[in-house]
Amino acid sequence: MKRWMAVTAVVAMLIYAVLWIGWMQNWTWLAVADQRMLDRMILFSDAVFAFALLLLASDLRLPETITDETIWSELAALAPQLASFLISFGLASFGGWCT
Repeated sequence: MKRWMAVTAVVAMLIYAVLWIGWMQNWTWLAVADQRMLDRMILFSDAVFAFALLLLASDLRLPETITDETIWSELAALAPQLASFLISFGLASFGGWCT
């Protein structure tokens, strides 16, 4: 087990050294790889926010016994849930927009 950890540490140090040398010498392929990784991370975070918003929206349901006469009273009864949904949706949307 100790040998495996030592080999892993040496390999990590070598990779770090190569990346540091490449950064110091402005290797163009390293800059392109950095930009690609940043783009992938941004796209992934956008997907996470979109999925969170989808989960929020999928939980909204109207009661099955709703009629034209009782729609406003039913919506008034759901007001706390709708308010928490709107606050959560707004915060998640704003968080996704800020990234």
